[in-house]
Amino acid sequence: MIITGYNEPQPRRYTMYEISGEALEKVAKENLIDLNYFYQ
Repeated sequence: MIITGYNEPQPRRYTMYEISGEALEKVAKENLIDLNYFYQ
C-alpha cells in the first residue's frame, strides 16, 4: 500500500508498506474499493 501526502506541496512525500490480506480487505471495504478490479 502506498500512502501519499495529498494536501502537501509537491514533491509529496510517500510511504510504502506491506499489509495482510485481511487488512487490505478492510481498507477496501471502508473506502468502497472493488478488489476484483485488480485481480482481472
